[in-house]
Amino acid sequence: MKEVRLERVTKSYDGATLAIPGIDLVCNRGEMLALLGPSGCGKSTTLKMIAGIESISDGAIFFDDVDVSDLDTASRNVAMVFEDYALYPHLSVFDNIAFPLSIRGMPRAEISERVERVLKLLALRDISGEKVQQLSGGAQQRVSIGRALVREPDLIMFDEPLSHLDSDQKVQLRTEIKRLQQTSKLTSVLVTHDQNEAISMADRIAVMDRGVLQQVDTPTAIYNCPANIFVASFIGEPPMNLLDANYGGELFGQSRVQFAENCRFAAGDQVLDALQRRDTGAALVIGIRPERVLINPSQASLLLDGKVYAHEPGGDSDVVTIDTAIGRIVAEAPAPLLLAEGDSLQVGLEPEHFHYFCKESGRNLLLETP
Repeated sequence: MKEVRLERVTKSYDGATLAIPGIDLVCNRGEMLALLGPSGCGKSTTLKMIAGIESISDGAIFFDDVDVSDLDTASRNVAMVFEDYALYPHLSVFDNIAFPLSIRGMPRAEISERVERVLKLLALRDISGEKVQQLSGGAQQRVSIGRALVREPDLIMFDEPLSHLDSDQKVQLRTEIKRLQQTSKLTSVLVTHDQNEAISMADRIAVMDRGVLQQVDTPTAIYNCPANIFVASFIGEPPMNLLDANYGGELFGQSRVQFAENCRFAAGDQVLDALQRRDTGAALVIGIRPERVLINPSQASLLLDGKVYAHEPGGDSDVVTIDTAIGRIVAEAPAPLLLAEGDSLQVGLEPEHFHYFCKESGRNLLLETP
């Protein structure tokens, strides 16, 4: 396994279109790093540059301390798993996995030993003689992963590996991929637009937007402390509520924040220093996770009158969209919620669960250094 390091890597097309304006990123030995972001954010381009499928325009890529920027894919010893399985339908599971070894002219005994080891790891022994065209999508993707692993690569790249699978297959296979990666301790890079995949499978997540890294951290840290408004709105389902507010200055040693004319609150000590560095009246954005919004609470620091705009039942939890004096708020609460469109209710908010962003820069104020 290798550490993968990108230093000021850029990618431009025709010398004009700058897809990746300069990225610094490390994938540690033995970890799975997810590149996460919307379509067109540059995650697939980044993966292809790491793999050697696309050349870089500037900067350098290192595997451990070896500069591989000018090496082709084969020389980098990387394996790829794509959303399209790219298997040979007329060949068996065993022969598909053995194929990259066979074309290298490896001795049959060594091929059999390696393939058997992979078949056992991926629980494919019972179907090793079947033609892959007879298998489910999940089983075919496991064969594709086996074909990548049998080469014993230094790095394995997953490019949207679960996109073609239905829901139950996705859950099963992402668990299998994570187990496999942890067992083999193989350095891995996962490209996905699905935050659930990234959160459940990756050790760390690199969130990208328009070719720029927005935040690189553990799934828990990114969810609990998003670096900016983009990350806050992209991570979480339903997304974080983002409400306009203003800094109201100090009163009796407390920082005041105002949502609307008659909706003020005292910010907690954790944000005191960050707010004191701002001018009175500075525009803020307050973030509130839907699961932190209380519906008809017996008590709360902030109580708002609201009216149900929409109600979406969701099994064990319901999602309610509520119109209030400070804006439209989405709440997620245990089901069933006996609410209908137009119903009046009260919304409870606790400032200790708020996230504070600068409206101008979008940055999380709690992450700003003095």
